[in-house]
Amino acid sequence: MDDFSRHRSGCIIIHGHRQSKASRSCNWSSLPLDVTLDHQHLRPNQMRRWAHLRSPFGHNLPSPYARTHSHLSFSEDSKTMTRMETAQPYPDSPERFADWGQVLCKEGLSARCYWEVEWTGEWTGIGVAYKGISRKAKGNDSVLGYNDQSWSLRYHQGKYNAWYNKNDAAITVPYFNSKRTGVFLDWSAGTLSFYAISSNTMTHLHTFHTQFSEPVYPGFRLGFEDSSLTLCPFLAGLSSDS
Repeated sequence: MDDFSRHRSGCIIIHGHRQSKASRSCNWSSLPLDVTLDHQHLRPNQMRRWAHLRSPFGHNLPSPYARTHSHLSFSEDSKTMTRMETAQPYPDSPERFADWGQVLCKEGLSARCYWEVEWTGEWTGIGVAYKGISRKAKGNDSVLGYNDQSWSLRYHQGKYNAWYNKNDAAITVPYFNSKRTGVFLDWSAGTLSFYAISSNTMTHLHTFHTQFSEPVYPGFRLGFEDSSLTLCPFLAGLSSDS
């Protein structure tokens, strides 16, 4: 059963959780194992600590062609998706979303991973889903966050909401012009955290608490035409001195 309340402490506690197979190659002795957001915003020294955390956990998401809605078009490098007015000539696929401008990445995650996306437009959704999320359900049942198979952060008209199983939590943060979102998944701990990223601040938006029963797939929703979303790459060897 999900605890849908907001993560009030503003902390991510890495210390003490069981290491997953995928994360055992990390140099744990050099990690800041307790990354604390003392306030809603990270100060510059905290940003450097977070940059250090991003290095082992930063995840370059694979391109998601097979599970994309027909009105989503991709750049040549497959890292940027755009909502189009007309349908694209994709072949039929049972994994393709039928009614909503959504897509899932090909790779399921079951470790500690961090990724960032940049986006434009309204009704943008960012989250994760189980592989079995419905692609063809009528109404809102296949929308990210509108079922018990997915968790999502949604942006609309300057406001964020966190959604799970058709329940939402309004997120109150000071207004700032940020269209870059960071996502931190700690699969074994059952947490999924979202952050608004700008040039000198990192604002915690929401943390879901649950018990994941299978790998989750990063998913995205573009609600309107000409809106876009880009998967941000990570540079190997990023350090706290960067």
